[in-house]
Amino acid sequence: MKKILQKTKKKQTQGERLKLLREFKKLSQKKFGELLDKEGYQIRDIEIGKVELSSSFAKLIHYVFGANLSWLLDGESEMYLEEKPSSPARESDTLRNLENRMTIIEELLSQQVSEKRRRWYESARGKK
Repeated sequence: MKKILQKTKKKQTQGERLKLLREFKKLSQKKFGELLDKEGYQIRDIEIGKVELSSSFAKLIHYVFGANLSWLLDGESEMYLEEKPSSPARESDTLRNLENRMTIIEELLSQQVSEKRRRWYESARGKK
C-alpha cells in the first residue's frame, strides 16, 4: 500500500490512475471490465490513453470500488480517502449508503446499456 500511495504523489494521466487502481485491486483488465460491464479492451484503451475516461464511467468506478472520484478524474488527493472508525450509530448510515450506491450503480449501468442500444440502432439504420 505504501508503494502505491507513493506512486500517487506524481501527477498521472487518467489511464495511469485507472491502471493503478486495477492493479491495487489485483484484477486483470478483463475481470475489472466485467465488474463494470465493459470489455477488457475498453479498459486497456483507457489505460493507454487511447480513450478518455468519461465522468459517468469514473462515477461507476467510484461507486463500485470506492475510489476517490477527484483522484480518478483530476489526480487530486489520494486514491482512497481515509475513513473514520465506525460506531454503532454510523452502521445504519453505512447500510443506507450501500443501498444508495447500489441504486446509483444500477442507474449508471442502465444508462450505459441504453447508450449501447442507441449506438447499435443508429448504426443499423445507417446501413439501410
